[in-house]
Amino acid sequence: MNMPTPTQQTLARSPEAARFASLWLGTTTVRAIRTAPIIAMLQELLRVLRDQQIPDDEAYTSLRRAVRLLAVLDAETGTRKIRQQPEFPGDDVYVPTPEDVAGSADSNRFAVEWLRGTPQTAIRTTPVIEVIQQLLDTLLDEFTPAPDVQTSLHRAVRLLAVFIADGERSHHTTT
Repeated sequence: MNMPTPTQQTLARSPEAARFASLWLGTTTVRAIRTAPIIAMLQELLRVLRDQQIPDDEAYTSLRRAVRLLAVLDAETGTRKIRQQPEFPGDDVYVPTPEDVAGSADSNRFAVEWLRGTPQTAIRTTPVIEVIQQLLDTLLDEFTPAPDVQTSLHRAVRLLAVFIADGERSHHTTT
């Protein structure tokens, strides 16, 4: 799929691209997280991970590239203090029963792929895709405060980076 190369004219006519560049270069990267290019990248990443016709290696490369970009945004926003929140707010803590776990095909597939499979297959499991989907939903929710967006980004990057690091180690040991 060949994407047209943006020319000076198309960039000048793209308010979303200009907004992203302005926020990234001129003000605060916390606001740059919620721009169209980042949201579009997450939407495309979800499409790639859900499309079983795309080879695992290509999907893995897409995740690795997305995490690298998100890590840059996270590093920039990480210089600000992330608001501390209790891990389990309120008294509504949910703990799954053994029956809940046994009945969750998605959770079991994730466990098998993570422990016995490869990072390339583990990233296509529902729990991983759901983390990305919820990050995207957080970015799109105009009522979510910036500190909560920052916290969600930070946590998603930390989790997704585990898959990238493991994949890089397994790639180096097999070559």
